[in-house]
Amino acid sequence: MLALSSQMPAALRKADETKTMFIPALVGMLTEVEEDMDTWADQIDEKDGAVGSTEPHQVAVNAINSLSNDLGEKAVL
Repeated sequence: MLALSSQMPAALRKADETKTMFIPALVGMLTEVEEDMDTWADQIDEKDGAVGSTEPHQVAVNAINSLSNDLGEKAVL
């Protein structure tokens, strides 16, 4: 989806799945938290905005930023 957003943003803006499935999935990733308190306490916080991060929260932030740039902020909101 992210690769397509830079190649054909108009088509993705019109696709209902973008608004009903993909963006809500990214928002769900933003709110994902570690349930195990010991694991959470042992984690080392990565620098905010780390491009190579594989944490669900950071992946979602980067994806939403990319979609906002490609599709336009109004379409993402």
